[in-house]
Amino acid sequence: MDEKLRSHVEALFENAPPTMKTVEIKEEILQNTMDRYHDLLAEGKDEQAAFNIAIAGIGDVEELLRSLHSEQGGRQTDGQWEREYRNSALLLAIAVMLYILCVLPVILLGNVWGICLMFVMVAFATGILIYRGKMRNIYHRADDTMVENFKEWNAQKQEQSSLRKSIQAAIGSVALAVYLLVSFSTGVWHITWIIFLISGALQNIAKACFDLKKGDKQ
Repeated sequence: MDEKLRSHVEALFENAPPTMKTVEIKEEILQNTMDRYHDLLAEGKDEQAAFNIAIAGIGDVEELLRSLHSEQGGRQTDGQWEREYRNSALLLAIAVMLYILCVLPVILLGNVWGICLMFVMVAFATGILIYRGKMRNIYHRADDTMVENFKEWNAQKQEQSSLRKSIQAAIGSVALAVYLLVSFSTGVWHITWIIFLISGALQNIAKACFDLKKGDKQ
C-alpha cells in the first residue's frame, strides 16, 4: 500500500512545475499521508479503509497547484535575465566610454566651452549609470538548487564588479580632465601631477569600500 500511496500522490503532482518547492510540498504530503495510513492501521482499520481515509485527508490540491504555477510564472526565465544583462552591459559600456572621452573637449577646445562639454558628458554618463541601476532587476532564483544559488551569486558579483569599475573609470577621467585644465591654466606642470596621486588614492578608497561591503555579506 505504501507504493500505492506514493503513486497516488505522484499522480496528483503530475502537472506541477518542476521546482524544489514542488518536491518539498509533495514529499511532505506523502509523508503525512503515510503516517496517517499507518496510524489507521494501528487503530485496527483494514488496509483498504485506511488507504481511502488517508487519501481523502489530502483534500483538493488544485488551488495549491495554481499557486505553484503562479509563483513560477512570476519569476524571470534565464532568457529574460540574459537580455536584461546584455542591455545593462551596453549602458555600462556607453557610460564608461563617455567618462574616457570627456577629456577630449578640454584638449581640443581649451576654453570654457570645452570644460562645459566635459561636465555635460560626465553628467550624462552618471545619469546612464543611475538609470541602469534603477531599471536593472536582480537575478531571481527559479528554485533553491545549488545551480540557481550559483547563478544568483554570480549575478551579484558581476554587478558589483561593473559598478566598481565604472566608479574607478569616472575618477580617472575626471582626474585627467582636472589635470589638463589646471596645468594649461597655471602652467605649473611640475606640481599638477599630484592630481594623479589623489586620483589613485580615491580609486583605492573606492575599492576598499567595495571589499568591506563584500566582507560584511560573507
